[in-house]
Amino acid sequence: RTVQGRVRRPLATGGDSTGMGPAASVWVTLHRVGQDSAGPVDSVRSDAAGRYRLRWRPFGATDAVYFAAVQWGGIAYFTAPLKSVLATADEAEITVFDTTSATFPLTVKGRHAVVGAVDTNQTRTIIEVFELSNDSLRTLVSAKGASAMPTWSIAIPLDAQDVRLTQGGIAPDAFSYANGRVSVSAPIAPGLKQIAF
Repeated sequence: RTVQGRVRRPLATGGDSTGMGPAASVWVTLHRVGQDSAGPVDSVRSDAAGRYRLRWRPFGATDAVYFAAVQWGGIAYFTAPLKSVLATADEAEITVFDTTSATFPLTVKGRHAVVGAVDTNQTRTIIEVFELSNDSLRTLVSAKGASAMPTWSIAIPLDAQDVRLTQGGIAPDAFSYANGRVSVSAPIAPGLKQIAF
């Protein structure tokens, strides 16, 4: 199989017709994730135009997933799972973004609440699902040190109990609850991200 694509990043000025420029000379790593094993398979540097090409032979469990990834500004960016024998164009494109810890508001595109029935302890399970949109051209990251601010936070009722993250796109250690506030310190890239707790 072959994946042949580009690594691009948004540019305020000087990009192509889509406002994108190349991410040159970055390592693109092909990863495999399967029930039998997981890890990097091969890697190559992108050229001056951000292009890369990797060839591999699938192995092991037939349900294994392959994808290409790049680290940019300490954040990992991925392709979708590579399903084609020759993955090109949108399937093989990786868009990376510069990072910022300068806080700015994220847009809440959707907020959903799933309210469960009263249980034997006379309590209800409530699942909150937020669809957040980063409408900028930078990945929002949490600052380090004593002045660290979350990338996103919201107040919830003080009497909420056992507040925890549900399965989703952020790591459990990037989620916290204290004094009536849920806080997320995970990076939030441009586009939509779903957070549920």
